[in-house]
Order: sequence, then C-alpha cells, then structure tokens
Amino acid sequence: MLVRIFRVVMLEKVNSLDCSEYTKMEALKIALVDSSNQMGGGQVSLANLAKVLAERGHEVHVILGLQNKGSRLYDTCSPYCHFHVVPGCNDLFDHFRVRGIISKKLSKLNKDYRFDVLNVNGIDALFVPHELLDRLVVTLHGNNLYRGLILLRYLHTSKYMHEAYRYNLTGIIKTIIGSLVYSALEKRSCERARRVVTLTQTEANLANHFYKVPKKKISVVPNPVCFPNGEKPLQKSPIPENKKILLSVCSLSLIKGIPVLVKAVENILSENKDVTYVSVGDGPLIPLVQDLASRFPRRVLILNHVSTGMRSIYAHSNVFIHGSLFEAFCLSMAEAMLVGKPVVAFNIASIPEMVINNVTGYLVEPLNPKNLAEKAIDLLDDDGKARKMGLAAKKRIEELTNSQRIACKMETAYKEAVAS
Repeated sequence: MLVRIFRVVMLEKVNSLDCSEYTKMEALKIALVDSSNQMGGGQVSLANLAKVLAERGHEVHVILGLQNKGSRLYDTCSPYCHFHVVPGCNDLFDHFRVRGIISKKLSKLNKDYRFDVLNVNGIDALFVPHELLDRLVVTLHGNNLYRGLILLRYLHTSKYMHEAYRYNLTGIIKTIIGSLVYSALEKRSCERARRVVTLTQTEANLANHFYKVPKKKISVVPNPVCFPNGEKPLQKSPIPENKKILLSVCSLSLIKGIPVLVKAVENILSENKDVTYVSVGDGPLIPLVQDLASRFPRRVLILNHVSTGMRSIYAHSNVFIHGSLFEAFCLSMAEAMLVGKPVVAFNIASIPEMVINNVTGYLVEPLNPKNLAEKAIDLLDDDGKARKMGLAAKKRIEELTNSQRIACKMETAYKEAVAS
C-alpha cells in the first residue's frame, strides 16, 4: 500500500512538471537493459542516456550483453554508472536460449539494488520477471514489421537493390523472416510494458498502428546525442587533409540502402576528382564498397570498425550522405549534424523529423541515386552553402536532443510507469 501511495504522489508531481525548465526530480534507481552482444546505435544511445540520467543525480545501472570494456559504450558512461553483465544475444536463437538465465539475473539484481524503474530495449522486455513488470518501460529502436515491409517493397521495385542478391541472398531472406518474428516479440514486449518510449513521432504512429499500443501509453523522447568526455582523435588518421570528404556511417546492409548509396557515390566520384569517400561500418554488403574502392583507387577509404575518435572523423568530413530505407532515429546522422555537417538523405521514415530540407541539408526521393548524388555534389562544390547548412544542422540537433529536456521527458515517462 505504501508503495502504491508513493507512486500516486510521483504521478501528481509528474503531471505538474514543466520540462521547458528542466525541473529536476528526486533520484531514482534506474536499470537500463540491452542484451545485444553487438555494438550498434542502440547501445551507444543507451550509453548516452545513462550518462544524461546519471548527471541528473539518478543511480543508473547499465545491464549489458556487450562485454567489450574498451568500447565507446563503456567510455561514455563508465564514470557515472554501475555496470552488470548478462549473457549476450546475437540472434533470436540466443534470445530464447538465455531467457531464463537473464530473468534470474534481473531478479537477483533487483533484490540487491531495488530498482525503481527497469528500462529495456525492444524484445528484452520478455526477459523481465513478473515481479518487475509494475515498473517496466520499453524503448523501441524501430518497428520491425514496418522495416520488413519497406524491405519487401523496395526489393520488388528497385533495380538497384537487386545488386545485393548475389552477395547476400540468404541474409536477405533471413532478414525479412526475422523482421516478422521480431515484430511479434516487439508487440508482446509493448503489451507487457507500463510505458513505451519511441524516438520519434513517426515511430509512435507505427507502434500505435502495427502494435496497437494506445497513444496515451507512448512517450516520444529522442535519443540524447553526445561523445565520450575527453575522446581522443584517431591516431595517424588515414583521412586525407587536402581532399573534400564525403562521409557515410552505417552498417553495410540492405536496409541501409547500400546498393543505392554505392551507385550515388560512384556518380559523385566520377564527376568530381577532388572528392574522397569515407565509409565507416561493416556488414554483409561490404563487397559492394570494396568493389567501388577497386574502381577508384586511393579515393575510397573503408573503416570497418571505429571504437573511438568518431568526433574527429565527422569533423574531417564536408558532407554526410545516407542511403538508408528505414530509420527510427539515425544516431550517426545526428552526430554528424552535431559536429556541424550538412546531410543528404532519402525523404523516408523518421528522417524528415531530423533533417529540414534546404535548411540543414537535402531530402531526396527514396532509391534515387542520381538525385542523391546531385545534391551531394551541390554541397561539395559550394563551401559557403555547406557551411551555412552545417551550422543550421548543428542548431537543429542541439534543440532536438537537448540532454536536459530529454532527461526530463524520460523522468516523466518513468514516473508515469510506476504510478500507472
């Protein structure tokens, strides 16, 4: 009964909260959970959120499947948070194999620390034991059903996407089937949650439409965007100083539109001899980028894995180009904008909520490599315009991802979860 009264009082305070003033609330014990053992945007975003919440005075416990303590994730939030390791999941088979183990681990950690809130990423909600469901918040980093439908649509209609078949046909089939399975698990996770957090309004609409999550149960909170304190630049950076740099940062997979992106970059490199293309990322379609590098010697640089120094990579670039077919919230795009770089991307999914066409960069017709190339060349050829759009991009992302505002919104979501 006392716990229930406490939660009702919390909700009354939440309802009077004015986030425009970033009002601080009493400290909570918050557990952030991500069982993935692969580093990606979701893990970096979790680290950024952990840092922001800890700086607000909350006791933050980061529960991870990723054990690489030399990663950017640990560098970002290790001075502020408590770390706990659970068995990592690489795919759905791992997820079902370790479900019982992680559930017991969460129960034990809760007995030791008595968490006020448990915030998990996506289907990790299925690990949460019954006694913790009354404080469960699920963050969706994308809608897998919509992602799968997008992939099917463009595989059928685009001649450029067919290029991926010879490199990754099995992977494409697995991705589509996996999207359907994951979507069923995501829907179940949302049903278990007291509160569902989406990163954009577009994603909130998708959760409501595909997963039937009531709008009143959804909180829209963008990812915080920051770099590790004291992050050092790349030592002996391979990026040339005297060239214009076209940069992309993403997994080299089909959903990121790599076949279309490579075609656009080919057009750019053919037209402008002073441009060097830098690709940061790895994935099944890396042969496409490697083939591009073979056709443009010393003008295509592939950085498969970068654990530190990303700020300096963004800073060395002139234009950020993105060919993705689906984004819930593109962290790499947001980081490029934060460093003051204009963006050229497809007008699709949640991207228009980040990029303002003709202001912070250009939005072009999806799967149109010619248009993507033309807009990138326009910025590469006009330093003044690129600089102006870059400054607007920086201002835009600073407003959208203000850390105090985001922390305040997350606090509101947490208090509503425990009070419901």
